[in-house]
Amino acid sequence: MKKILLFIICVLFLTGCNISITSKENKDGSVLETVEIKEQINNIYLENQSLEEYKNDMIKVYEDTLNEEGYTYSSNITENEIIVTLTKQFNNLCNYFNESLFVELSSNNMNCKNLNGNYEIKGNIDYFTCEDDCMEPPLIDNAIFTIEFKKNPLRSNSKNINQNSYTWNFNSYSDNKVEFIVKKDVPSLNSMVKNVSPIKWVIIFVILMLLLIIIGFILYRKHKKTKIDY
Repeated sequence: MKKILLFIICVLFLTGCNISITSKENKDGSVLETVEIKEQINNIYLENQSLEEYKNDMIKVYEDTLNEEGYTYSSNITENEIIVTLTKQFNNLCNYFNESLFVELSSNNMNCKNLNGNYEIKGNIDYFTCEDDCMEPPLIDNAIFTIEFKKNPLRSNSKNINQNSYTWNFNSYSDNKVEFIVKKDVPSLNSMVKNVSPIKWVIIFVILMLLLIIIGFILYRKHKKTKIDY
C-alpha cells in the first residue's frame, strides 16, 4: 500500500504543486473520493522527454499499484500544469476515513466510529507538522479537503461551509484538526426495495413460485391421502 506514496512524492517533489481531495457522500451512503494533483510545468526538468512522455512514464511506473489499490485515474496537460486525477469509491463514511490511502498518509490518528447511530470522525492532519530535526519536511505548502454530505452534519469544525459542502484548508500555520458528527441513515423499506436490481427481483419471483408449487403439491398430496382414507 505504501508504494503509492512514492507516486505522490514523485509528482509533488518540486515546488509549485498542490493537492485537493474532494469526497462526495452519495444517496446510498457510499463515498466517492477524488484526488487531484497538479504540478507546474515550469518546474519540471524534462531532459529529452516531451511533457506527454514525462506524464505517461510517471503513471506507468505505478500503474499496477494504482490498480491494486482500486483507484481509477486520468491525466491531462494544460498550458501551465500537469494534472493527475485519482478516484476510488468506499462503502460509507467510516469505511472511507478508516481505509482511504490519502487519509492514512496525511494523518496518524484520523478515525471514524459508529456510535449511537452516528458517524463520529476526528483526527489531525499531521502531514504539515515537522520539527527542526525531522528527516522528511512537507513536500507541499497546503492542501484542500472537501466533503460533500448528503445531509448537513450534526456538528463540524469546518470554517468553510457552502450548503452541504464542508471544506478544510491545511498548511503549517493552521489548526489542522478535522472533527464532525454525521447522523447515520437507517435505510427505509422503500429505499431497500428500490435498491433491488431487476435480476434479483426475477430470482426472488422464481424462488417464491417454486415455494408455492412445493406447498401446493404437499397440500394436494395431503388432501388426496385424506380423501382416500375417508
